[in-house]
Amino acid sequence: MATLFGHNQLHYDSMGYGMIELLSKVSSEAWTALGVALFAFIGVWWTGRSNYRQLELRLSHEDAQLKMRLVHEDRVRLQQIKRERLEELYTKLSQWETENIKMDIQLSLLLTNAINLDQYTENMSVFSTERTDFSRIVMLGGIYGHSFQSVLDGLIEINRELSMFLAQCLLLHTQSQINQSHRNEFSSMPPRRGAAVEALKKEIVKAAKEIEIL
Repeated sequence: MATLFGHNQLHYDSMGYGMIELLSKVSSEAWTALGVALFAFIGVWWTGRSNYRQLELRLSHEDAQLKMRLVHEDRVRLQQIKRERLEELYTKLSQWETENIKMDIQLSLLLTNAINLDQYTENMSVFSTERTDFSRIVMLGGIYGHSFQSVLDGLIEINRELSMFLAQCLLLHTQSQINQSHRNEFSSMPPRRGAAVEALKKEIVKAAKEIEIL
């Protein structure tokens, strides 16, 4: 056993000496080249790692900028839409009031018996074909006019009163029961509606001016 152990020890010693002798035969130029190659590899690896980190940071920054730009563009677009809808509301409100004035004249003529019910109905049928949809005005105001909702509600209430008064007058006219009290009551209604329309138009202009589009 001792002989076997000693034999193995001699084998390993000879291998070690052989490796040392082999390495001693490698020229200094080869060692230099190996060192240069090793440092070059480490340099390339480190540069690549650094470039990757810089690329990652740049892409992260560009992604953040893109998201900010999209948010800004969405905000600008929403503001543009709001301004366009307010402009539409203003235009439709003006058209609606102009039509109401023409219809008021016809009702006034009916109440004073200047025209009969058939003539009134015929004239109103002409206006009805070009009538601005009041429900569109209410809808636009409800969506884009939170700051002046109370003013819009006031106009809606006056318009409801006028509609009920008109229905009542048409019924009474068929029964020949229209009198001066009805004429007096009607005379105050169009000016009230006109004042409400003007107040609402001012609020619409104010709201449109407050919209900032950058």
